[in-house]
Amino acid sequence: MTNQKIFFIVVILSCSTIFLRLIPLFIKVDTSSPKVRTFFKALPFAALSSLIFPDIFTSTGNIVTSVIGAFIAFVLAYKKVNLGLNILISVISVYLISLFI
Repeated sequence: MTNQKIFFIVVILSCSTIFLRLIPLFIKVDTSSPKVRTFFKALPFAALSSLIFPDIFTSTGNIVTSVIGAFIAFVLAYKKVNLGLNILISVISVYLISLFI
């Protein structure tokens, strides 16, 4: 690929990114509705979950330890354990389980 093609691709991708980031400036959304506020509050969690969740099952190379670690993390999150402690306990438990499996 020539330098001109690479430059053209970078320019096109930059313009599309800028365009997508500028859309909220021109579209006004009435955020006084409770449904809209709830939607915008839940949006970051949904996006983050959709990005992280598939990697849970491929992170250790063993599906059994991945599922057990995810289950432990979900239970700790349900019990509202501190996030740092949740991660620490989940990682240590997956490590210990992987020693025996």
